[in-house]
This record gives sequence, structure tokens and C-alpha cells, in this order.
Amino acid sequence: MAIHVNGAHVWNALKEEPVIVMACNTRNPLPIPGIMRAAQDLDAVVAFELSKREIFLTNIEGLYEDGDKGLSGMNPQMYADIVNGYAEEFPNLVYFLHGDHIQVKSVTLSQISEAKRLIEREMEAGFTSFGIDPSFVPIPENAAILTCLAIPIVQNGFGLEAEVGEIGKEEITTVDEAVEYIERLKAAGITPNLLAINNGSKHGNYAPGEEVHINLQRTGEIYEATGIPIAQHGITGTPLHLVGQFADYGIRKGNVGTHWQNILLDNVPGLREKYVEWTEKKKEKLGLEKLGIEYANAVFLEETLNLPDEIKRKVADAAYESAVEFFKAFRSEGTGKIVRKYIAEL
Repeated sequence: MAIHVNGAHVWNALKEEPVIVMACNTRNPLPIPGIMRAAQDLDAVVAFELSKREIFLTNIEGLYEDGDKGLSGMNPQMYADIVNGYAEEFPNLVYFLHGDHIQVKSVTLSQISEAKRLIEREMEAGFTSFGIDPSFVPIPENAAILTCLAIPIVQNGFGLEAEVGEIGKEEITTVDEAVEYIERLKAAGITPNLLAINNGSKHGNYAPGEEVHINLQRTGEIYEATGIPIAQHGITGTPLHLVGQFADYGIRKGNVGTHWQNILLDNVPGLREKYVEWTEKKKEKLGLEKLGIEYANAVFLEETLNLPDEIKRKVADAAYESAVEFFKAFRSEGTGKIVRKYIAEL
């Protein structure tokens, strides 16, 4: 049967290996079996993850008729049940669940309480790796918030990803900022498995003609200065030949999210048009300046889960072909064997 592993074991087993673990933000479940089939065929460890806004709360008032929820339409337990259910079909799969971008955007009781509740629910659902993201606030507050929220994660021996430097901002993270951040965490008794930084990447799709700007030199400098492996966010749209270099600069986790949504929309007839129509109407109704089509996932979740099997297979097959390319570019082939050996020797 598939091996549902502790994310911390994966990060520890692979931290010195020039490989990248693909973490798949699957906002809709249909690509998951294709990704799993590719991971099993290549013996590549794979993580499945959703962020706070994808799995818990969007914090956009009035967005959904039945109240605020994650934009995927799935809560932690539902997502875990779906992923684990698919995994039963792949006896040699090595995988785990990661809580991504557990954001704290301000030093307020409501923001910190939301993050705490989400961590609790994800732990109850079987998540074993967590990315806490207070990167919106100054480094001293960031480190203090992360230290408090990480207590149950550290106590249970689970994986921990810290974040400094908000992804998508113009100013990339400096070496000094990263060093100060890690020193503050270590002084508090926290040594994260991974560090997410702003190295010029962005979330979502790149616009036509927009260039990819990921500063690998700065990434490598931060890795060398802190000794903490790097989590790379915002890989969708990055050329695979460039992705292949990431592992040489200390990157050990690569997030791929919007790409799987693109595969869903490219292979389900008429679905993209439905997403766009709902998004435009909702944006106008709420008077929002912008609203991404990813928020439509929750509205059409049930419809996609009830699609004919041939359409589901088409999505899964497209995800399989793409996942094989990503795993190979990430040098992930054979990482399952390394992790199984590490766990056996514990």
C-alpha cells in the first residue's frame, strides 16, 4: 500500500541531496491520480498541499453564498480523505500532506487565532508538514508569531517551513534579512526544515511576454548563509530547463499550483468559461478591483467531481504527462527509495 510519511522525514532524508520535492497545490482533485501515477512510476516522493485561502478561509466577505471557506471548496479533512482515497490505487507511492501558506497578515488576535485553528484541523486530518507565513509583518514579529504557532508542530516532530519576504513583492529577500530571521528562530528553539524567501518569483500564471525573474544567485547565497534548505514558490510558467537548476542553489521543495488548475480547465469542455463568468460577476457584485478565477474552484467542485469518467481520465492523463516532466526536471526520480531507507533506519 502507499506510504503516507511524515514530512519531516522527507526533508531530513533529502536535505543534502540535490533534488526537489514537488508540492502540488491541487485546488481541484481531478489531477491528483495522474500526479500520483507519475510519482509511483518514477519512485518520486510527492507532497499534496493547499494554502489557508484554499482550504480554510479566503477572508473575502460575501464571496460565497454559504459563508466564507477555502477557495477549493474542501476543508482539511475532506482534502485529506480525497488524497488518501486516491493513494489506495498506488501501492508503491510515497507521499505526505503539507499545510501551505498558513498566513498571518497582521499582529492581531483574529489572524493568529485563525492560523492556530487551521494548524489544529490539519493535524487532526493527518497533515505532517506545515508552512507558516507571517512574512507580511516585520522580522521580529514574524519570528515571534511563528515560534508560538510552531509549538505543536515541533512537539509532534512534523515538518516546518518558515517564510521571510512576501512572495511577489518587488524587493527580494536579502541575505542579512534571512540570517537575522533564522537566528531569531534558533534563539527561540526553532530550526525550520525549510525557508521560503522572495527571490523574484510570483504566484499564478505569467502574462504573455512577461519574463520569469527568479534570482538563483541570491537564493544560493541565502542557503549558504543560513544552512536551511529553500522552498521555492511560484513555479508555474517557469521553463523546465531553468527549474532543473534550482536544486543546485539549495532549493528542496518546489510548489506547483496554478499549473494543475490550468490542466483542469484545458481538459474539461466549457469549464474555463464558467470560471471566468462567475468570477467577473462576483467581482462586479462585490466591487472588487481584482479577483482571480481560482476562487471559482469552490463553486464548481461538486460539478467536476461528478463529471463522466472519460473526462476525469483525460484530466488525469494530462496531469500524468506533465507531472513526469516536472519530476524529471526536479531530479525527483528515486527519492522514494531514499526516504524509505531513511525511515527504516530510524
